[in-house]
Amino acid sequence: MAGGLFVLHGLIATVESRIIPHLPLFMDYLTCSLRMEQCDTMATRLTAGLISDLSNAITGEILQYTPQLIPLLQAILMDSSFDS
Repeated sequence: MAGGLFVLHGLIATVESRIIPHLPLFMDYLTCSLRMEQCDTMATRLTAGLISDLSNAITGEILQYTPQLIPLLQAILMDSSFDS
């Protein structure tokens, strides 16, 4: 999973807003990682960083995904395994 997240980071950094049409395909993987399904805390940390990268790259377009993302990010903030 982490390898794919690094590739996605490269795509976001390179194509920026041109990734918008493909975002629905990636969103399932991002939300899966934020829920910590089939990944570890490092992959979840990487995903949180990707959300930040996406927000900067696609600006207002991220708003349509906030109902999915905000509860997951809030759960991460409340999770004690991310304290260190």
